[in-house]
Amino acid sequence: MAPQNAIIIYDVEGSDWFSDTDAYTPHIASALLNTIYDQETLQEAMNRAVQVCLHIHVPVQKHFRHVYVPDASGLVREDWALSDFAFYLLLLNGKAENADVAYAQAYAIHKAFCK
Repeated sequence: MAPQNAIIIYDVEGSDWFSDTDAYTPHIASALLNTIYDQETLQEAMNRAVQVCLHIHVPVQKHFRHVYVPDASGLVREDWALSDFAFYLLLLNGKAENADVAYAQAYAIHKAFCK
């Protein structure tokens, strides 16, 4: 993951998807822990999802926000708030052995090719 205060330069000539909307990030990345990812593989999937955004000129800051969330014991931990788009990217990067991941992958292919 890029540091929270990193300066990211976008190609102004390229398409700038979702740039006209405010950041709406209702999902928390750690919600995918223990069901789809462990901590290490979640971080790897986050890195891939950010790279997808950078390569297709989607503003990362519109879809990934660094947040601090208290856990059940009251300990505050770092996490990421995600848009629907970012959450779906993370879900698509999971292992197909998980039913939710398999469904998300099949749904994405169906939407892309079966119109």
